[in-house]
Amino acid sequence: MKKFDKTPVFATSDIIIILFVALLALVSILFIVNNKTSHENVSVKLGGRVYAEYSLDKVGEYEIVGENDIRLTLVVEHDGVRVKNAGCPDKLCEKTGKISAAGQSIICLPGKISVSLTGGSENIDAAVG
Repeated sequence: MKKFDKTPVFATSDIIIILFVALLALVSILFIVNNKTSHENVSVKLGGRVYAEYSLDKVGEYEIVGENDIRLTLVVEHDGVRVKNAGCPDKLCEKTGKISAAGQSIICLPGKISVSLTGGSENIDAAVG
């Protein structure tokens, strides 16, 4: 008959290393999640001039009236902003969908309305110049 070896599968040092790596991963995930929730603002420009500014912390729907009496509804949510019920013929601003990162924008050319997210951190891939 064979005797079973009662050596443990993991040594104490192995368990310590596994716990350390797991703790490091958890801290990294928490840091990334907390870093993404920054205070961003919605800037609405009409004809190049600031028309209104809203915080992403204040969820709501706002009607914007642009040039040529073109109206659109701006939907501000905690995770971004989008346009619905655009009164322009092409509705490209509506088709843009939700923007959620600083530096992104929605443009309504017929109404000369520009909606962009400011503040927070812009994710820049590269800078030239």
